[in-house]
Amino acid sequence: DSEIVLNDTCKIGERTEERFEQYKERQKTGGISGMPIGLLPIDKQIGGVKELDLITFLGYTGTGKTWLLCIIAVAMAKMGYKVLFLTKEMLPAQLIDRIDAVWSGISYSRIKDGQLSPQEEEKYYKYLLEEAPKYKDKLIVELVEGGVISCGSSIDLHKPDVCLIDGGYLMADDSEDDDWRGILEVWRGFKALARNRKVPILCTSQLKGETATLSNISYVKALAQEADAVYGLEQDKTDKAEKEIKIVTLKVRDGEWKPPFKMSWDFTEMKHDLLYVEEEKKRTPIAVKQIQRIE
Repeated sequence: DSEIVLNDTCKIGERTEERFEQYKERQKTGGISGMPIGLLPIDKQIGGVKELDLITFLGYTGTGKTWLLCIIAVAMAKMGYKVLFLTKEMLPAQLIDRIDAVWSGISYSRIKDGQLSPQEEEKYYKYLLEEAPKYKDKLIVELVEGGVISCGSSIDLHKPDVCLIDGGYLMADDSEDDDWRGILEVWRGFKALARNRKVPILCTSQLKGETATLSNISYVKALAQEADAVYGLEQDKTDKAEKEIKIVTLKVRDGEWKPPFKMSWDFTEMKHDLLYVEEEKKRTPIAVKQIQRIE
């Protein structure tokens, strides 16, 4: 609700020993200096999420954007980070069922339908009584009634290490479907929250089509301008039949471009492992005409 201004000045001759120690730490971790999110290709690309980051995941309706956040939430909570998962559409109890399935590795469909086998039921019961209580303060799911300010209030209350927001595009108040200005203010608000609270924010938004390109991003100006990294979830007919998902880098501010990677995407049997990284396609050099300087 107010403009946030950060003053941060660095001088080349200061903190030199600290900078070298930071390098040595990156050497130990393989270049990961922030918090890993559990998706190795992305972690290697951006070095983990940092406290000021705004990361956006995009997908067409039904591609599994919420599932991706559940996978990230479980991975980060297991690593000991405190995760705040904010939702605008689904009830927290519904999301907890999904998180339980991801965490325990038990079929979400059979949990939801009450059709677990005796072995699965025993495993699920043991998880709920013995495993989940150990992390009771590490993963919090909360329904957000308002917009960006409500998200800020939840962050202030719970003080998480990372905040996940499902359906960030729904946070705009009284915005029309094509009101990119309203969405721009939401993403500016998310970035301001990340900078002011020093908490990385990972959120989801919609693609207008099934192909993950910047031109297919709903409210493209808002997302591309404010996000530090943008990833697209892409699924063609073959991927759907084989229960796979492709994740494509659409924008990265601090990191190298990486080829797309594929994951298993089967939430009936809870298979969501990394399959492979696609080889980088050969690029045709672009001929650039020499431009003479005009005095």
